[in-house]
Amino acid sequence: MKLPEHKQPSTELVPAGASALKGNAAWYIGLAFAVAMTMWSSVLGAVFFAGILRIQVESFGSRALAIAAAIAAAIMVALGVAYGVPTALVPLTPVVCGLCLVPCMWRRRAGVTAVSLIIVLVTGLGLACDEVLAFMQGTDIAAVTFQALMDSIYLALGSGIEAEMLASSIKPIAWAFWPLVYVANAALFVMLAAIGSFLAVSRKDTAGPQIDRFDAPLWAVAVLALSVLGVGVALSGIAGAEYVLPLAATVLMSVRFIFALQGFGVLTALLSRARMGCMTRTLAIFLGIWFETMFLVMSIVGLIDVWANFRKLNRGRSRSEQDE
Repeated sequence: MKLPEHKQPSTELVPAGASALKGNAAWYIGLAFAVAMTMWSSVLGAVFFAGILRIQVESFGSRALAIAAAIAAAIMVALGVAYGVPTALVPLTPVVCGLCLVPCMWRRRAGVTAVSLIIVLVTGLGLACDEVLAFMQGTDIAAVTFQALMDSIYLALGSGIEAEMLASSIKPIAWAFWPLVYVANAALFVMLAAIGSFLAVSRKDTAGPQIDRFDAPLWAVAVLALSVLGVGVALSGIAGAEYVLPLAATVLMSVRFIFALQGFGVLTALLSRARMGCMTRTLAIFLGIWFETMFLVMSIVGLIDVWANFRKLNRGRSRSEQDE
């Protein structure tokens, strides 16, 4: 007997869920409130906006997306007129994440490729907006973000000669990875949108994320190889290396998380096969996180699994679903 759609195991990065509520025109007031909420809590605003939008999309389809976008745009314009452009841009990231991810989840297309593209879009949008604001102030976003990172490092290390020497040695690393701040911010708001969308329509028996079936798409391997090549070229001292290195290093660290998820998928599958208890699973996952943080072990395992296929997955079917 075929299981209902919301009970079926999913290889999506963010499962679709199933509608439990019905939308109506009054929910659009909630959408407007969620956009305004981002002014004092962007986290809650992102969750509520995506959740309410999901309810409306389930009931009214793509029309709800257009109405939500119009409401958000009107509020942002009003904020811009009243308080200036920087204030008007505050809701932009939560709104764009919700408008992009919710329809993907609704159509069961929130796979690795779709989520990655949304993160890339939101990262580029954030960089472009902040670059315009920085240009208006006579500077550029690279200098501003790098200085903010260095200020945080100096604050953490304290004062003294040793702290100064250590901070100086960290400067090249901070410069190489300053765009990663924008990638992490985009990934955070995509995750918040996913939480809001899923909770809005989930039921008690809705299937959750199936990390043990996660399978990285093949394009991630190509991106990883190109980013490693880019880092090598930048370190060779070519002209413009100061611009190539941050781009290549940021892409390298970003795509690494896909392989880390793959590694944890392997670990979770092995723990399930061995029928480990809750305490043993928790300890194993904790050790996996520690080894990943210190030595990138889970990323390496995930990369090897692309070819080794430790879990004996049906790669033709799994990869096609992951790439949707």
